[in-house]
Amino acid sequence: MEIAPIVPPNEASLGLDFEDLDCIPSGAVDIVDDKELCLSLPASVIEVVGKESKITFFPQCPLKYLVFNLKCMDRFLNINLLCVDDNGDTKYVHLTNKVSFITIDKNKCRIPLLVEEGWQRLCIDLEDVLADAFGCSYESCKQVEVCGSCRLYKMYFESRNYAEIELPMCLRVLSE
Repeated sequence: MEIAPIVPPNEASLGLDFEDLDCIPSGAVDIVDDKELCLSLPASVIEVVGKESKITFFPQCPLKYLVFNLKCMDRFLNINLLCVDDNGDTKYVHLTNKVSFITIDKNKCRIPLLVEEGWQRLCIDLEDVLADAFGCSYESCKQVEVCGSCRLYKMYFESRNYAEIELPMCLRVLSE
């Protein structure tokens, strides 16, 4: 099983702390307790509030699936990815719920992001995105930026799209 946890950073982490994460928060970004996720104790989540707020992670990861457990709290959400293809070229992928159609330039693409109310699992196949948008193969993800109003509970890369029961306890949504 190949998994690279980003949030939480490892199985031993009990609480979430920005110092344990390779990230840069900007604007109204904080760690808060979310009572909706767990039945017994509140879960620590990263809360990003407002369209000027963001948190940027630097995963340097070659695994092709990027998974989020997140809750969109407003109408504005962007996920910006900086990927490298098999030729070493940089590709920018911008997923947003502010557009309804795909646009592709030489090294940039903008893709509609459909998010529902409440907590959800979002799995992005980066190999498929780069192949469909740019006709190239995915090599690695260098940067992940989450902008807008949302709560982020888990974020990790995986080599294949694992079922919840296959994941380590720290990455399961209901990890009691």
